[in-house]
Amino acid sequence: MSRGPAVGSTTTPVSLGRLRAAIYVRVSTSDQNCELQIRDLRDYAAQHEWGVVGVYEDVISGVKAHRPALTALMNDARARKFDCLLVWKLDRFGRSLVDCLNRIRDLETDGVRFIAITQGPDMDERNPVSKLLLHVLGAAAEFERSLSWSAPALDRCANERLTRTARSATRCTAGRVGTCLHIVLGRSSTEMR
Repeated sequence: MSRGPAVGSTTTPVSLGRLRAAIYVRVSTSDQNCELQIRDLRDYAAQHEWGVVGVYEDVISGVKAHRPALTALMNDARARKFDCLLVWKLDRFGRSLVDCLNRIRDLETDGVRFIAITQGPDMDERNPVSKLLLHVLGAAAEFERSLSWSAPALDRCANERLTRTARSATRCTAGRVGTCLHIVLGRSSTEMR
């Protein structure tokens, strides 16, 4: 499920000269909801006296390259429909470091400021510390995603190794313990001494 810019009650009128903010929220599954993200992002905009011109919401994995609301948001950024993009956390914007950085670079080219409100990167400052923090947080998001993808595979490997170990151990006799350890651990006899 994806929603583009929200209309009606989710849009705040913006006066001339006031910063226009767009909000992007994302959850991975339909049993999750974006209400906490939206509330915090609206509060942040209100504290800065910015008008919220649209809420873009995706219910889709962050690794998916095509996210309908994100595509609409990037199109609206090119059309300069807002001045600032607020996201709750960088990993809500994307889990791939390269994709995140490319999108943020596109926003900068379009003159749109990017702010991840819970993590601090405000690309308006354009200072080296903000750039470094953005890269570190992006790398951490990608690392976290790779761990969640590799955990099932690692669990399967561990289970297979334990199964092989148990089978080998049941075949071992007192005289062959060293040989069995060699098989299970994958080490040579000389390495075990």
